Amino acid sequence: MELEKNNVTTFEQEKSLTTQEQYEIDKKKKWEENKRYVANEILSAAAKDLAAIEELADGAISNGQWVSRLYAKLIERKMEIIIHPEFKTRTIRDAETGVYMYKTGRYMSEFNIGTACDGLHLFGEARFDHHNDRAVDFILINKKGSFVKKYAIECQTNKGHLAPMDKHRDCILGRYIVFRTDYHFLEYSSYEIFGDSNISSIDELIDDLEFGNRNLVYNSNKNNIDDLDF
Repeated sequence: MELEKNNVTTFEQEKSLTTQEQYEIDKKKKWEENKRYVANEILSAAAKDLAAIEELADGAISNGQWVSRLYAKLIERKMEIIIHPEFKTRTIRDAETGVYMYKTGRYMSEFNIGTACDGLHLFGEARFDHHNDRAVDFILINKKGSFVKKYAIECQTNKGHLAPMDKHRDCILGRYIVFRTDYHFLEYSSYEIFGDSNISSIDELIDDLEFGNRNLVYNSNKNNIDDLDF
């Protein structure tokens, strides 16, 4: 009888072990399904962002290269990104003759930083406050509560920015930004955009956006912006 009891006990143990092994197999399989679900959701969200970003960056290959690396690094840092396609400058031409008619797109002077939500606001091909202003490749505004960091970005192309007249226009644009706005002006050379597949220099920009000390504080009562440390 004791032997039979032992045999029964051994059988139950083996059955329990088999059940536990199967449970672990099922658990692992289910977790792989969960991982695929999360990956698909992330890819879906990223695809929507990238579709909107593509519209901002369709002016030049260098713009697409630069902003795609910026986006990847922002995702890695888990920074909130708000994309503003309504500020993109679009040139409207006559469908038959190709003659210039007018430009569309809101001006940066219309962006209300006081009512904007926290996060990194991304603009592409945006003008500051006049119809004939030259559009800036990208504008970044990072807001954390009352603290604000603002950058105007120009990306050099392999050819265009090397032409004397184009460089002349860049110089004028840079001076305008430095002397007449509260944005920091940054240029990225075609060498670093196309010579470094990761564009490592963007990390320094994000470090400053996220942790930098040269910040602005928005005072909603005074309706102005003052320099303050983070």
